[in-house]
Amino acid sequence: MKKVIFLTIFALLTLASCSNSSHWSSVAEQTMNLNEAVSYCSNLNESGHNDWRLPNIDELRTLIQNHSGTVTGGTCPISEKTGKLASTDKTNDCNRRSGNNFSKLESVSGFFWSSSRQSDRPDTGWVVDFSGGGVVRSNTMIHGYVRCFR
Repeated sequence: MKKVIFLTIFALLTLASCSNSSHWSSVAEQTMNLNEAVSYCSNLNESGHNDWRLPNIDELRTLIQNHSGTVTGGTCPISEKTGKLASTDKTNDCNRRSGNNFSKLESVSGFFWSSSRQSDRPDTGWVVDFSGGGVVRSNTMIHGYVRCFR
């Protein structure tokens, strides 16, 4: 009985630590284009860790709240896992909404880069716009916010 309780507590603590902010860096002090964001994350040394990378769109979507279409498991089909990264894959469920507080980590505004590129336009990347909780596209040369993942 004690082993079962210990393993259950251990599993719950492991799940909790994987879903909290310990796997996310602070927001970068400057906005940057996609190539700069990839380089920034790969060179980041924060909190004693140097294994950071730019998150893909699925990982970045885990930070969305209060938007039923774009939260993890929502109806917006854009995803690295499923390979749905073309402009024709985007639906209205991915669009921005009015309101605020779309980020689980803190109140942020503006769009954040993911490492996921639009499959039918390599000069375009997928971003999360925390101003409206949307999963949208942006030209890779536009400057956006960056939060790295490990």
